[in-house]
Amino acid sequence: MEYGFLRKNSTHSIQDKFITANFGFKFIRMTTQSVLVYLIVGIIAGLLTIFVIAARFEIFVWLTIIVGLALYANAFFQASLFKHAFLYAFITGVTITATHLTFLGAYLKSHPEEQQTLTKLGISSNYLGLLLIAPIYWLVLGLLTGGLALLIQRLT
Repeated sequence: MEYGFLRKNSTHSIQDKFITANFGFKFIRMTTQSVLVYLIVGIIAGLLTIFVIAARFEIFVWLTIIVGLALYANAFFQASLFKHAFLYAFITGVTITATHLTFLGAYLKSHPEEQQTLTKLGISSNYLGLLLIAPIYWLVLGLLTGGLALLIQRLT
């Protein structure tokens, strides 16, 4: 099956299915299991930052996510480590944003400074505002996770 720049490799059994992403000239092979791990991490982190953890302590959640994702990537992906860590962290960031958008009212109630930022920017739709700002977080999450994964690889 073709999905634009994503395609499934149908020659493997269900647990060995790969999603191949073409970024540049090299392909990154992602197992379905790994993608699910990162999606679940994103959903849990999104829910924790909305309903459990106060906004002022959210930095600790982000640091835990970065370290955890970097360790996971380092344990399972030796080739193209930075690309794998970056891409999976990016996927996690997208999932966190999707969770925040799903529970937008509760998210903005627990993050009043985000609401103020959106108001100052003059963005009329909170959904649109988060969608415009979130990719910056995704890139930073990916870069920090990829960089930390490389650092861990060099130190071990």
